[in-house]
Amino acid sequence: MSTPPPVVRPGQRLTANVLNSGLLIGRLVFAAYRDAAQNISTNTVGQQSDALAWDNVALDLLGGWSTAQPTRYQPPIAGWYRVTGTASLQGATGGSPPLRGASWRLNGGLPPAATTRPWVGSIGDTYLAFAAPDLPLLLTGTDYVELCPFQNNPAPVPTATGSTRPSVAIYYVGPA
Repeated sequence: MSTPPPVVRPGQRLTANVLNSGLLIGRLVFAAYRDAAQNISTNTVGQQSDALAWDNVALDLLGGWSTAQPTRYQPPIAGWYRVTGTASLQGATGGSPPLRGASWRLNGGLPPAATTRPWVGSIGDTYLAFAAPDLPLLLTGTDYVELCPFQNNPAPVPTATGSTRPSVAIYYVGPA
């Protein structure tokens, strides 16, 4: 006798959706990078206009990313997801004090605990990489998430390239 996945409850009918949902728990469903430099405008919190446009998609298991809207990940399966990401900017010493960070945007808005500001104070003219907060998000088929870096240099600052480029990884945690 085989054991059904943990999402099957007593008396529940085992359907393809329920089985697929159970088999996805804990799986990486999306991974992408920003290889080309992208200018990030001056701000103190991540703006949707500065959302990173992913140009190197390594994995899109559920088909939630589209070249038509390259900044967004919109999963077709409703459920809980864990979003993780790292933003990085090329060196720029401006800002008083220099401020760098990243925000998650959910449907264009800021969900609770969506912003991190790890760089405040003196910095050299060097690449800076910083992790956005790991967030559990309940997403439906119409919700989307975006990673938005920010900085307060008086002029736009481009994202880093090469081994310090921005990245995102999204995991399916479980059904709603």
